[in-house]
Amino acid sequence: MNRDLIKILQVNKKLKTRDEIREFRAALNELAKQELDDSLLPELFLAFDDGARNVEMLEPLVNLVLKFDAKAYVDAMIRVTEELAQTSPKWLRILYIYVLRDDETVYLRQIFATLPESVQQTIRHILTVIAAYKDDDDPKVTKSIQEAVNSILIR
Repeated sequence: MNRDLIKILQVNKKLKTRDEIREFRAALNELAKQELDDSLLPELFLAFDDGARNVEMLEPLVNLVLKFDAKAYVDAMIRVTEELAQTSPKWLRILYIYVLRDDETVYLRQIFATLPESVQQTIRHILTVIAAYKDDDDPKVTKSIQEAVNSILIR
């Protein structure tokens, strides 16, 4: 049942028509009511799409994936990083920013060197782009993100 609901999210992730929005919202609402297994996370991440017209509809999906255990979140992100880098690089950066702002940073730092080289390169690129971000309203955020990125990339 849960995989069917996630498939509905993936099929309707462009959110261009009323029907796509309605189907996406209904599936997401139903998933939010259920206890979800960590094995579903990679599939949930693949429901993000940079081409989505109604981006605000993806915010509840962000909230849903953030409810998972930090380690499961990072493991799932790593599994789909290369695919999302091709299909949804903006959302991938956003999802990695959440990694950099929490306990996930420690876990990613621990396992980074063990990842396949191609995944390391993709993550390195994403983190470099993120580290270049400057929050003029809150320089502490910029510094915090840059420190987290450096803790992962500089060994």
